[in-house]
Amino acid sequence: MDEMNQTTIPLRAAQQACAQLARQGWEAARLALEELERRGAGSVRASRAGAATMAGVYALRSELMSASPGRTVELARFADALARYGEDTVRFFSVERAGWTVLCVVSDDLARGVAATAVRGGERPGRSDAGAAAEGELTATAAGGFCEELLADGWSSAELGVQGLAERPSATVPLWLGSAAALADGYRARAEEYARMSSPRRTRDLERFVAALAEHGEDFVRFFSVERGDWTVLCVVAGDLSRALAANAISRASTG
Repeated sequence: MDEMNQTTIPLRAAQQACAQLARQGWEAARLALEELERRGAGSVRASRAGAATMAGVYALRSELMSASPGRTVELARFADALARYGEDTVRFFSVERAGWTVLCVVSDDLARGVAATAVRGGERPGRSDAGAAAEGELTATAAGGFCEELLADGWSSAELGVQGLAERPSATVPLWLGSAAALADGYRARAEEYARMSSPRRTRDLERFVAALAEHGEDFVRFFSVERGDWTVLCVVAGDLSRALAANAISRASTG
């Protein structure tokens, strides 16, 4: 969920993904499709993110908004679909329709829809008024300090984070709030998947990352991601920003 991962996708591909999700019973996708079909040719602004990371974010958001079910559509199902998704990265875009903001997730190759959810009242699904998944920004200097802390503790993935932050043109990074347990579960599934692959993705600190979050004594953590070459680094810190907790890096290239 890094701002450097912004991209665009063809309008036709977005329409096809939403149509596929609508046929699978995703009501939010039907809302998005109604709006997309009103548009002419062109493209849709989108972003790329880690599926497991999004699963952790929206599992928390589902908990936060459980007392207001009328404000969301299929939020728990959305988080579960991302947690079960078998690929590393996804693309997502938002659409405004009839008082709802719809978030649609598609596969990175645009071949199929993955999930969709909606929030009433124009509130973007990545942000919440009652303890948002999107917690604002962290200065690159502070983020680098957390990475240095992890590097000193033997997290080799944090070195990639330090390098990526040094190359980053922005002075800030987006900071997210998530469930430690949900993040651990999502990345545990990813580690198990890689173990079954003949040519798994290159990773750093993945098993240690899972163990650290599974053993963490607090419910909520904050985290940020950094791109370095073909690596995506995820750094997790305590909810009160008092210390760094864990990091992992996953490459888009395989070991084969």
